[in-house]
Amino acid sequence: MSKKWLLAMLTLFMAEVGIAQVITLSGKIVNASTGEPVPFAHLQIKGSAVGTSSNLEGVFDLKLRARYLESQLPLMVSSIGYQSTEVELSED
Repeated sequence: MSKKWLLAMLTLFMAEVGIAQVITLSGKIVNASTGEPVPFAHLQIKGSAVGTSSNLEGVFDLKLRARYLESQLPLMVSSIGYQSTEVELSED
């Protein structure tokens, strides 16, 4: 019985730790000159496969592990017809 209890507690602990390490980065991609949203822009953590795209209104949500913020890798933003750019991420 004690092994089952220990396993259940360990499973709950691991689930809680995993949840705590996921961060949602959200925002809106807009044209700097006009303020218009940039639909379907691609966002990706440089040197990784972690990324997402903005929706029709330029809004995006990117779920990533806290280690990507700690590693100080930039967020690459690109879209057809626009110059690609890199944005530094911080915990703020």
